[in-house]
Order: sequence, then structure tokens, then C-alpha cells
Amino acid sequence: MLSGHQNIACPLAAAAHKTPDAVYLATDEHIFRYGEFSQLVSLAAEEWRQRCADSSSVLAVQAGNSWQLVALIWAAIRSGRTICPLSTRLPTAAAQEIAEQELRTNLLTAPQISEWFAAIPSSSASCSTAAAPTTLNPAVPATMICSSGSTGRPKIIAHSLQNHVANAAGANQVIPLGPHDRWLLSLPLYHVGGMGVLFRCALASATVVLPGVVTSLSNLCQAQQITHLSVVSTQLQRMLAESLTLNSLKTVLLGGGPLVPSLVRQAIEVGLPVRTTYGMSEMASQVTTSADWLSRPEHIETALSSGHVLPGRQVHVTPDGEIWVRGESLMLGYYRDGQIEPTVNNDGWFATRDRGYWNEAGELIVQGRIDNMFISGGENIYPEEIEQALLQLPDIQQALVVPVPDNQYGARPVAFVEWATDKRQPGERQWAEQIRQQLQQELPKFKVPDRILAWDSRISQDGPKPSRATARRIAAELDM
Repeated sequence: MLSGHQNIACPLAAAAHKTPDAVYLATDEHIFRYGEFSQLVSLAAEEWRQRCADSSSVLAVQAGNSWQLVALIWAAIRSGRTICPLSTRLPTAAAQEIAEQELRTNLLTAPQISEWFAAIPSSSASCSTAAAPTTLNPAVPATMICSSGSTGRPKIIAHSLQNHVANAAGANQVIPLGPHDRWLLSLPLYHVGGMGVLFRCALASATVVLPGVVTSLSNLCQAQQITHLSVVSTQLQRMLAESLTLNSLKTVLLGGGPLVPSLVRQAIEVGLPVRTTYGMSEMASQVTTSADWLSRPEHIETALSSGHVLPGRQVHVTPDGEIWVRGESLMLGYYRDGQIEPTVNNDGWFATRDRGYWNEAGELIVQGRIDNMFISGGENIYPEEIEQALLQLPDIQQALVVPVPDNQYGARPVAFVEWATDKRQPGERQWAEQIRQQLQQELPKFKVPDRILAWDSRISQDGPKPSRATARRIAAELDM
């Protein structure tokens, strides 16, 4: 692991020196080996210096996953600049506003990136690959990730190269990954889960596979002989519905939200090597990861956890149940008003605002967000507890619980539920009432949602995880 702020080798350059002929990046149209891709990155970094010598040290980018975006991320690191990929789900005007007002820079779009790389071959004769350093300061800001803030202003999370390398190194100690493995980049690079794949593969000389026209994850995994895959629950649900045999998979990393025992159980039944994980943007991705659940299916119902703490991280659960984290992968801080503000206490702990506890095996059980708690008639209600109860019921594939204002109790829970369409009960009201009756056998009456509503597609349109803010807005608009 890293110590201090001594310069370290660029992970991509180190892999190119060690295994130049190994494949780093595979797309439908291109195969980039480590040696040639590292040279391309050096040329891109030099192009950056020539074009942007007087511009901001931060580059805001709005573009979908592509080999050009991957190269640009590494070029930023080689140049000592900071790159901030912005969500492609944002309207261009909103992305431009974040770039100008929060990052104090201009926005680079996908067509401009293509133009940038189109210019590189013609200028390559005057560019020296030695001009791009292969040893770098691991502590300077390398990337920024935007996360939604409670005030409407985005939280901009600044990571150093050291943060990314430490996270990847710890993950690779637990999840075997080598030069012949292929990790599908199924998450966008503006999410830390996508960004982490670049660094894990670089440290292991493994291959990053960029999907082209996405038909389905299962088809891609089968066609590309994928060995490693990162998914959220909704992606895993779709894979299971496709019922394909995926013998090449060695690891399916499941995270991004509450763990669903029935979903993990289904994955085990078809032989998917699922590992559950707890992570966050602030820690540059994974914090804890489980063993392969195929090896211990008997624990699914009684002890489904997010696993043990990975090397290089520390986790502390306070007496009131809040999860604190620290370690070399912890962010530099939040970027605000042109400055990076540390957000740790005097002992270096970051308070996550997540609730959890340790089980008897020393594995972390994550219960949900403290910020999601609301009060109903003087009682504390944690939506995740109700969601877990819903997900234990037959045929329910997805559940989200939000509060709605109530004159008598202050707030009451309402649930949005997605079920297997071919098994839906006839008559929505009758079906919803049956669900409420079943919940009353598992939960106190005050925690049972007043209404069970059909899943609204708008809840899922802003990213890989359902949006509670969108669900609350939809629920508030209904005539309760």
C-alpha cells in the first residue's frame, strides 16, 4: 500500500512496462494493448498541455463511456490535472451550469473529445512520450465525482491518484484478477463504481471491456467472455430474467443499495458467483466485500451481509449505529468554491450517515441511511427496514418507501413496488391489500405503508439507483 506523498508510477504506465502486449481496453471496434494505450495517453496529455496551458486545472466532461473518455481520464492524471465526468443524464444546460459555477471551468462534450483525439495523430511527430511523466504525485486531485446534495447543490468529491490506487489494490487482494480476466464496464464513468474498474484492471494487467450497442448484460457477458462484472440490483434482476448460462463469470460484484436475499438466492440457483459489497463515492468505491455466496448459500436468509472490511480501510460503528470509515482510499474532501474542504474528525474518521452493525462473523450489516429516517406519530421509521420486508415477499422485484405529509401523524410511509408482471395478482387494490396484510405479520402496524403503489419508471430514470427524491415528489402529487 501507499505511504506518504512520494511519487508513484502511473498504474497504466507500470502495466505497459510489465505487460505491454496484454489487452487493456476492448471495444467492438478497437483492441488496445497496454503499451499502445499508454503511448496514446501520453500523446493526449501532451496535446492537453499545448491546448490548455492557460486554462483551468479542472476539466469537466459530459460524455458516455468510450475509449476516448478512458484515455482522457488517464491523460488528466498524467498531466497533473483534475477531470470531472458529469452525468450524461443531465441536460446539457445543467451540466454547463455545474462546470461554470461549481468547477469554474468550461464543459467538454463528446464531439469535442472526438475532435481532440482526431488531432493527435497529426501532431504526434512533435509530441514526445517522455514529456508525460510516468511517476506522479499520488496526493494531488486526480478526479472528481458529483453526487446529489440534500440542498440541491451537488456534492463534488475530490479523489487523488492515491485514493484510487489504494482502493483498487485492496479490492484486488480479495477478488482475484489477472491478465487474462475481462471486466465489463457496465457502470458509467461518472459513477465511482465505473471509475474503479479502470484502476483495478490497470493494477492487475486485466482487460476493461466497453460494451457497444447494449442489448442485454447477459448477452454481452456471453459474447465477450466476461469474467468480472459490477452491477446494481436492477441490473442483476434483468440478467436473471434472461436465463442465459454464463460459465465465464468469476465474480459478480453486487452493490449500490439494500441487499435483497431473494435476489442473491436466485443468482446462486443459476450459478452466478455473486459477492455483495458496501461502498461509497467518498471512499473511491468498495469498503467491504463478501466471499462468494455460492460457497455459503445457507447464510443467505439469516446472515446476508456486505462482508468483511477490505485491506487499507477501517470501519467503525458508533454506539448509536452510525458507520464511520477512514483509510488511504478516503477522498481528499468536498470541492466547494474552488477549495477542497476536508470532512473528517480529528482522528481521520468520516461519518457516512449510514446505519449498520457487525454480525457474529465480523461482517458488516448495512441497514440504510440515517438521513432517510422520518417520524410518524412520534415513532422513528427507517424506510429501508420496510423495503427489506417487502423484498422478502414472493414476486416483488423492487421496492422503495418514502414519507408523505399527514395531518394527523406528521408523515406516513408509502411504498412503490415492482413485481413480476407474469405473476401479478388480479386487481391492483386487492393485490396491494394482500401485501399490507402480509407486512403486518412482520412489522409493527405503524410501519406498514398506508398505500402500495405500482412502480413508476420516473423513479429509475436518473441513474442506476432509484431516486428517493423523485419518488417523494410523485407520492406527494397523488391524492392521498
